[in-house]
Amino acid sequence: MFTFVDVEERCIDSGDFSLWFPSVTAPLNWYHLPADRHRLGANIRYADGHAADQRWKWLKVFRQYGQEPANRVDQADLDFLLEGAPRK
Repeated sequence: MFTFVDVEERCIDSGDFSLWFPSVTAPLNWYHLPADRHRLGANIRYADGHAADQRWKWLKVFRQYGQEPANRVDQADLDFLLEGAPRK
């Protein structure tokens, strides 16, 4: 589980980072977009105490909250974050 993700500055609206599940059957979307200002990367902190400097495979361009991944490469970045997200 991650505890901190560096957020893209145009989508800062609160003190958290969120992924968006529009419905049970719809795919996962970006709600907050991670930053890519650090050479196409972002800082991520995990609950077990380790940190990572993740290099994204696709540019992160904020268009709106709840935006769909731009393409399959952007989807791979979203899938990477989903691996670190809490699950029920």
